[in-house]
Amino acid sequence: VMELQRENPNVVCLRGNHEQMLLDLLDYGDPLWLIPENGGIQTLQQYGFEIDEETATLAIGIPESHIDFLRSTPFFHEDERGLYVHAGITSG
Repeated sequence: VMELQRENPNVVCLRGNHEQMLLDLLDYGDPLWLIPENGGIQTLQQYGFEIDEETATLAIGIPESHIDFLRSTPFFHEDERGLYVHAGITSG
């Protein structure tokens, strides 16, 4: 996805709930940010890491370029055709 966006600046990558959970974990250091019922742990496991749930230890070795990319993604994108979000919005 990072390469796709580099090659085509018109591509907009949106941040979703899994990306936000991962950033919250990195920012706050508490594995509780990885909501298991919502795929948070699977997001980290995609990087090849395991979580020892008995000791609550976590080894983090995500490439800094990936973290920077995730931090750069917006929660929404708006253009003349619409408002784009990861999963949905509710009217307020």
